[in-house]
Formats: sequence, structure tokens, C-alpha cells
Amino acid sequence: MRTREKFDQQSYEADFRFNLVRFRENAEGVALYHGEADELRNFRERFGSIVRNWWGIMRQQKRLTWLTAGYGQAAVIFPLIVVAPRFFRGQILLGGLMQTASAFGQVQDSLSFIVSSYTDIAAWRAVVERLAGFQSTLKLAHSQAAKKAGIHHADANGGDLIVDGV
Repeated sequence: MRTREKFDQQSYEADFRFNLVRFRENAEGVALYHGEADELRNFRERFGSIVRNWWGIMRQQKRLTWLTAGYGQAAVIFPLIVVAPRFFRGQILLGGLMQTASAFGQVQDSLSFIVSSYTDIAAWRAVVERLAGFQSTLKLAHSQAAKKAGIHHADANGGDLIVDGV
């Protein structure tokens, strides 16, 4: 599963939650101006984005599951197919066949970490990307605050309102 889809899903869900809170805080204004239909359309579009992306994630997950399940099943059958001719010729006993299959399974499990952990790694990377974006935005906000860009409060004598550079 691609990390971009996970990142987008987290972003769509956060956007939807933010708009729910915004709506709750402004419910009286929406009711006053009869904006319920616009808000409902807005929520449906945002929730539709969540659902569409979720279906995309499910399609990717299905493909990944087919791949990993097929890989896992082939790993069970492969050593038996390779060693079976020696077993049927009487060159090894049933215990040797089972030991060979077990040893192959242990090696295969050890070497297939990426295949079995890919979904978790993709989810982790999406979270890291969102946190990195949040951190860069915080750095930008701190640098703008250090430059005194935007609105800031300055103590003055007498309570006068001073507007500069408007």
C-alpha cells in the first residue's frame, strides 16, 4: 500500500473533523443565514473524499494481501516439492522431509520481514510525513513571529491604537 494514500486518508479525516468542529462553533450563524444546505453539501464532499480514498486503500490492501498470501502459501509448498523426489526414492525419511520444510520455513520467515511488515511501514511513514509537515509549518510560524510579521501586541503608554504599514 502506498504511503501517499495513507497520508491522504489521514489528511481527509483531519479536514472532516476540523470542519465538524467549525460547524459546531458556528451553528447559530449557519442557522441564521439558512446555510444548512451548503454545509451539508460541504460535509458530503469531504466525507466522499474520505470514502473514495478508503476504497482506494482497500483495493491496494486486497492486492497486497493476494501477494503476501500467495507468497506465504508458495513458501509452504515449495520445499515439499523440491525434496519430495528424494523422499519417494527412499533417500530421506519423512522426518528429514519435515525438517527440511521446517528449516526452509524459518529461513523464509526471517527473510520476509519487509513483505509481512509493508502495511505497518506504510502507515508509519504516512504519520511521519504528516508530523514533518506540521514541524515545518511550526518553524515557519516561529520565524515569522521572530520577524514581527503579522499582528502583534505591543505595550504602549495611554492605550492608543497604532496601525503601521496598512
